[in-house]
Amino acid sequence: GGELRGRPNSCQGFDAMTAADSDLLPLPTRERAGLIFALLGQGDEGGDIDAQLDVLVGGIEDELASYDIGAHDYFASRSGVRACNYKLVMDTFTEAYHISALHKDSIRPFYHSNPALTDAFGPVTRMIGVRTSIEKEWPKPAADRRFVRHGTIQYIIPPNIILTHQVDHMQMWQVYPLAGDPSRCEVNLHLYWPRPIDDDARRKCEFNLDVLWRVTNDEDFPQCEHAQRAMSAGALPNVVFGRNEPGGVYYHRAMDAGMRQPRTRPVG
Repeated sequence: GGELRGRPNSCQGFDAMTAADSDLLPLPTRERAGLIFALLGQGDEGGDIDAQLDVLVGGIEDELASYDIGAHDYFASRSGVRACNYKLVMDTFTEAYHISALHKDSIRPFYHSNPALTDAFGPVTRMIGVRTSIEKEWPKPAADRRFVRHGTIQYIIPPNIILTHQVDHMQMWQVYPLAGDPSRCEVNLHLYWPRPIDDDARRKCEFNLDVLWRVTNDEDFPQCEHAQRAMSAGALPNVVFGRNEPGGVYYHRAMDAGMRQPRTRPVG
């Protein structure tokens, strides 16, 4: 819920209303590993919320807790509308195969296109983009190697969330289909930084937001729009994911299961 703070220039027109009449509608919420989930209804229309969250994030809850998300503060967001289905944007984050070609003039020197590490935890897919900086760990004794800072660790949470651990901070993507038009979507990026956010941290936050938003909007999302135009033409009966792109397979199988409408099938 939430309380009304004021009604400027209302001229006592709402004096007959009580404070309770003006409050926002309360929604049932749950917190898991620093993430807050809200059921978009006043009751438990979706069944047992905790049981549903056990299915959704139970397999990665301990891992998410290790990032101490609650110790991060929100910094800023970027938002835009793209001419493609929202699932094409989600697909961008499920594999690293495209990096060497699509990002050859931007982030390619900092990432390996092959390999990437992909695992499914129930409906959630974890895809780790491996940074080239990982090479500095191999000369160390095995017990001293540390790998978290050498990967972009992405959790694809169906239907439309990507939670990312990026070296020293967290990012969250929300991708929403636009009502009435499946060929358009709204893309939102939010950045969270460990407290405190001092001047040096602000510079790093701005840099990370600017680079990520520029690379995705100038390189990734235009390709999504090209794919949308090809599919909208009706000549492409299927989308094929290679065996080196398991993240896309896991994500779409989870979507199929959620909609109870199987559409994915193995090839060969």
